[in-house]
Amino acid sequence: MTTCHPCYFEKNFRKKFTEGAPQSCWLWRGAGSDGYGHVKVGSTMEGAHRVAYRLFVQPIPRGAHVLHACDERRCVNPAHLHVGTHADNMREKAERGRAVAQRGAANPRALLTRAQVVEVRRLYRPRAVSITVLAERFGVARSSIHRIIHGRSYSCS
Repeated sequence: MTTCHPCYFEKNFRKKFTEGAPQSCWLWRGAGSDGYGHVKVGSTMEGAHRVAYRLFVQPIPRGAHVLHACDERRCVNPAHLHVGTHADNMREKAERGRAVAQRGAANPRALLTRAQVVEVRRLYRPRAVSITVLAERFGVARSSIHRIIHGRSYSCS
């Protein structure tokens, strides 16, 4: 797993999270932009939860994923981790209500409301009201208007 002595690696690994009660999450200090803890193993970065599973439970089978029973990405508590497939991960995600697609105006990052999207589609006329004019009017990029007009974003059905 690493080029340094395993006991030294485990001791340093343990310094990066607070070990609590067996039922509580043991949160990795700091997380990447993906919300997961990361640790350098040899010359590669790995998910801290995967390293915790290998250190405290058992080796991870080839191609397997390490899943969180607690849904906390920073958790490295071995009691909260289990091995599964990508399909298992997606099934658990759906069962726990985390797989809801937030499309169009329901997406928290949406720039326009449903009413504005309907208005963009109503107003667009290639030779009368251009994509550029609509982009300026609604304060979004031309590419956003293009995707709306051609049905690639903001489904309103």
